[in-house]
Formats: sequence, C-alpha cells, structure tokens
Amino acid sequence: VKPYSYYENILDNIKNINIKKIYLIGGYHMESKQTKSEEYVAKIKLFFEKHNYKVITKINNDADDDFIFMSHATYFVQSGGNFSKLIGKMVTMNQKIVL
Repeated sequence: VKPYSYYENILDNIKNINIKKIYLIGGYHMESKQTKSEEYVAKIKLFFEKHNYKVITKINNDADDDFIFMSHATYFVQSGGNFSKLIGKMVTMNQKIVL
C-alpha cells in the first residue's frame, strides 16, 4: 500500500497532462473481508475526484482482462507489487508512459 503522499506526488506529475479519467484497478487474493482495502480505495478515489478527475474503480475482476487493459494504458502508475511492475514493463514496451 502506498501512502497518501504518493498520490499527491502523482497529482503533481499529471496535472499538466490531458488526463480526464483515472482507473483504480485491483483485486483481493483472500476470501476474507476486505474492509481496510475498500476504505483505502475509497479514499484514493475521493482524493482524485476532489481534483476534478472522473475515477472508475475496477476491483476483483478477471486478472487477465485487467492485465491486458492496464498494459495498454497511455499512462500507468505502479503500485508496490510484482504484478504492477510487470504491467509497467508492458506499458513501456508499448511505448507509453509509466509515471
């Protein structure tokens, strides 16, 4: 999990780019209740919405579909996991931008 300041830095990097829509994509690896994760995603969503971005969450969808979707992003922000690092490499290979 990245701290709130991470997203503040991302905001500084994207405010001069013509980005109107942000996707927050993730999934759970356990069957247990994910209250803390849901709260975290909601806070990040609200943060970007307060800065006039349309935010779409895609949580717990098909991992293969999410991988393809994210790999074709024009701009991609990595989280801390290996899945995200791999997607970042794909975005770079597609000559797009990893922030």
